[in-house]
Amino acid sequence: MTRLRQIKLFSLALTSFVLILVVVNVYEYLKVRNNIVPSLMSEISNTELSEIRSYFTSVSEQLNVVKEWGKNGVFQYDNTKDLNKIFFPLLEQQGGISSLVLANNLGDEYFLFKDNKGWITRQLHATNNRKHSLHFTRWTSAEQKSDAWKELSDYDPRETAWFFPPDSTSQVRWSLIHTFMHSKEEGITAAISWANRSSSDYTVFGLDIPITSIKQFLSLRNKTYPGIIFIFNRSGDFFIASDFNQPASGEQETAENPEQLLARVLEIWKSEGQPHKSPLRFSRDKEKWLASLQPLDQAEPLFWLGVAVREKEFLAQINSKLFQTDKIDLAIAFIGSGLLYFLLWGMGRRQTPSPAPSAIVRLNSYINKGEGVGIEFKSTIRTNLKTAKHGKEIELAWLKAVVAFLNSAGGVLLIGVDDAGKITGLQSDGFENRDKSLLHVKNLVNHHIGAEFSSFLETTIVEIEEKEVLMIECNPVSSPVFLNIGKNEEFYVRSGPSSTKLSPSQTVHYVMQKGLSQADS
Repeated sequence: MTRLRQIKLFSLALTSFVLILVVVNVYEYLKVRNNIVPSLMSEISNTELSEIRSYFTSVSEQLNVVKEWGKNGVFQYDNTKDLNKIFFPLLEQQGGISSLVLANNLGDEYFLFKDNKGWITRQLHATNNRKHSLHFTRWTSAEQKSDAWKELSDYDPRETAWFFPPDSTSQVRWSLIHTFMHSKEEGITAAISWANRSSSDYTVFGLDIPITSIKQFLSLRNKTYPGIIFIFNRSGDFFIASDFNQPASGEQETAENPEQLLARVLEIWKSEGQPHKSPLRFSRDKEKWLASLQPLDQAEPLFWLGVAVREKEFLAQINSKLFQTDKIDLAIAFIGSGLLYFLLWGMGRRQTPSPAPSAIVRLNSYINKGEGVGIEFKSTIRTNLKTAKHGKEIELAWLKAVVAFLNSAGGVLLIGVDDAGKITGLQSDGFENRDKSLLHVKNLVNHHIGAEFSSFLETTIVEIEEKEVLMIECNPVSSPVFLNIGKNEEFYVRSGPSSTKLSPSQTVHYVMQKGLSQADS
């Protein structure tokens, strides 16, 4: 068979495939038209839900980070400047947050917000009097004051909607809508609490989110489909809704009353048993509508997200996008299949991917590169070569390197190799066999770093030059990793060819900067 005939047969077969695919798609679309709208509506609701849930998740993650700082004794109410250094960047960088508060069960409070003139802190120290002074300070920077004043008040943070003692769940709690004391705005507060290690007291940290910020956030996500996105509480007592997105056509539509529309949606939703997997279809003013509702948090469905659109406008957009997408997909499939065919035909065979380098190849590569930011050598797992005895300091030395690699960009630790890159082996550690040595390393990692981080480590014993080398390949971790030594937690990062211990304030700054760089990427 000639090449020309092969090409003709291929072209004919591919053309037939495309025509059959188009006919089948049109047939299936006409057949399931009544089902495709609710299906796509549910898909859109899930998409919007994931974007909005990610915002609430980021708030929860920030609260948990602050909780870990607090449990490690980072916060001192009498050291305002240190608190400013920690919380000024947090409030600046966390979008939609108007203020934050740190309070304890004794009645002490540190409150931070920002107006058009700069930063303001409000501090309260517990007294036995019902009336006490609130101390306000205006700051030009975290350490530079510009003004200070006092106000007499009977305010007590322990009586607010967001204050609660810690429990076994250790979960973030979202308050109902309430009025913020400092701005008189309505909003909700996300808060978390923890018990202090040194006493029976406890602390609560909260972030205030105004209703206007949530409304703006919802409106920014309501640009594609005509309708409205809204959040409501489980009982339907309040709504936070986006602006109503009118159709893009030139026709002037009657403006919808969001409260009446959402009241109708909730009425139908409750009457049908509060479904969250199947969309609702209902009529309003002789028009057909679609709505889909999903809980923001499956474990604790306090708040629900809803999407409501007119069916005719939604269907018009779906029809045009459906066929437009099919044309693009078919064109890509046609061109891609043709190119693939000619490539395979010209090459005569498929190229198989190169196998991953073996452990011994990787080991030789690391040794040849030498120690640096991502590679470190250690002579033994547990034996002090100077005293010929097992020493805890030897184990902690390489565990620090593992923690630093996890907190940085990853790296490789080779044990059984001296500083000059000479292979010394593991015989001086005196383990009975490989399994015993690997088990010992695993137990040390679980105890001092945490079993939850073992999936980020690949531990291998490689035999080379009739000696054994322990190779620990570390992948970077997005959350902070600490080295647990007794009751203390230490934080390390890589700095050049060494592991550097950071102070609590340096750790806070490093974790926040790392979180920002990951969010930007």
